[in-house]
Order: sequence, then C-alpha cells, then structure tokens
Amino acid sequence: MKIQFVKQFVFIIWFIALDTLSMAQVNHTLQDNDVIISNGYIFGCNYNFLANQDGTYLSIPSTLQGQTVKGIVNGSWMIGGVFSGCSIVGLTLPNTFEEIGAWAFFYNSITELNIPSSVTKIGEAAFNKNAITTINGQNTSGIIYARNDNGTNDSTKIISYGGASNIVDFIPSSVTIIDSWAFVNIPAQTVPLIPEQSVPVIPAESVPLIPEESVPLLG
Repeated sequence: MKIQFVKQFVFIIWFIALDTLSMAQVNHTLQDNDVIISNGYIFGCNYNFLANQDGTYLSIPSTLQGQTVKGIVNGSWMIGGVFSGCSIVGLTLPNTFEEIGAWAFFYNSITELNIPSSVTKIGEAAFNKNAITTINGQNTSGIIYARNDNGTNDSTKIISYGGASNIVDFIPSSVTIIDSWAFVNIPAQTVPLIPEQSVPVIPAESVPLIPEESVPLLG
C-alpha cells in the first residue's frame, strides 16, 4: 500500500512538472529548416508555433540557408502575413534587416519588440493586433511609425498600431499622416482625428471591395 502511494505521488509530481514545462514560454531562433527564403526575404515559415502553448519569443538570425536575411515579404488583409497568428510574445530582428512586410506580424501577442536601425521600411498593419509595451527597451504606447532612409522613425506618419489599448488618445501632434489600416482593429469612435485635420483616421473607402469580375460564377 505504501509503495503504491509513493508511485502515485511520484506520478503526480512528474505530471505537474511536465505540464508546467509545456506551458512555459519558448525562446526560439529561426533555423534553416524553419523557413522558405529567397534573395534574403522570408516568404514562408514551417515552424510549429502553436506547439508552444504559452507563446514564443522569436529571434530571427542574420543568416538563414546561407543567405543574409534582409526582410519579410508583404502579406495582405485577406491572407495575413508570414508570421500572422503565431502566438509570438517577443521579437528580435537582426541588424541585417531592411524591410518588414505588410501584415508580417499581425495578430500575435508581442509585448517586447526590437527593431534595428537597419530597417528602412515597415509595411502597413505590420504589427496590428498585438500588445506592444516596449520597443528597443523603451516604453511605448504601441504606435509604429514609418521609417526614414537612415532607419530612424518618421514621426509624421503612423504605419501600424500594435498596442493593447482600444482607446487611442495618445497620437502625438507631430503626426500628419496615418495609414488607413493602422487602427483598423480599433473601434472607430475611440480613434481621434488626425491632429489639426478634419478627416477621419480610417476612411470608409480604405476597405477594398472585391470586384464583381473576380468572383467566379457557379454552374
């Protein structure tokens, strides 16, 4: 009876340890066999992010498959991006990176983001629907600015919003342009007008329609 009790106790401890391990955040650096890459641009990823139940802190190295990693290709509002919906909780990009494609990291749980100054282009909605609180170690509301040619922020243009708040009342007065997709996931009534302008941040015409001729007929 005593031996049976000890076995049960050991099994319970083992099960708890295994369950805790499976729920722990995973730190993963992309490997050659994780990606589809051409001319330095990642346009596919085979890594099973969903196996990491508590999320993945993702690091992208400067070299994959013998190629210098330069960026991620564009996605779209219909199909998302290469790393959309991957439960990524943190992200570090290499200093070889030049371009982050549109919708690349849409719909994750990123709180910590590290973008090198080598990045000179960030596509629309690249970080929408996240929970970003720090960028390069600095506290942030989650606003992602367009980039200048030297890799600094262009503080006049918001290209994406990756913060957690659904009430946007912190747009700096320096902003004169807001990409039509930047706040697409935020209720329109909670997004203020562009400072000193009378046009709404999210114009109705910014949502593209599917042309009739693109819809195949049945029969």
